[in-house]
Order: sequence, then C-alpha cells, then structure tokens
Amino acid sequence: MYIRSRVPLRISFEGGGTDVSPYCDEYGGVVLNATIDRYASVTLRPTKNEDVIVKSIDYDLTLNYKINEDFAFNGQLDLIKGVVRIMKERFGLFKRRY
Repeated sequence: MYIRSRVPLRISFEGGGTDVSPYCDEYGGVVLNATIDRYASVTLRPTKNEDVIVKSIDYDLTLNYKINEDFAFNGQLDLIKGVVRIMKERFGLFKRRY
C-alpha cells in the first residue's frame, strides 16, 4: 500500500501562523495568504524491515532510522521527522507489520 499526498504551497502576506492552534484557539486569527502553482508532495510506502527512510529530492538527502529509534532533531528535515513522529505516536501507522 502506498499513501500519497500533494498540497499547494501558500504564501502568507500577513498574520502567518495566527490561524494555527493553539494560538488561534486563544486569540483568534486573521491571515492574508494565497496558494501558488507549486506543491509539496509526500509518498509513504512500507519497507520489509523496521526502517523509516526519509528522502528529500529537493535537498538530495536521505536519512535512515529504525522504527523505534528517536529522531535527532538537528536541522536536517526536522519538519518531516516531526510529522513521522506524530504519525507513530497518534496514529500507530508504523506499528503494523507488513
């Protein structure tokens, strides 16, 4: 099974981040932004072992981790590693054996 997603990039002109929880929950938010014809894409596919492989085509960078290993947040693809960590913790996506 493959999971693929593609989302348009947005440019924030004013108020960027005020529409994201928890800030907007407490203070409300007003944002002026626009999407452009560029996209962020991701593909998830299972491996035969317990590896998590994070590849960035843009940065020509590949990071390898064991599924139960904590990611090192060191400035290299930290946003992607954060998303993978949330998927592991909240959704148990990587707990299933293939």
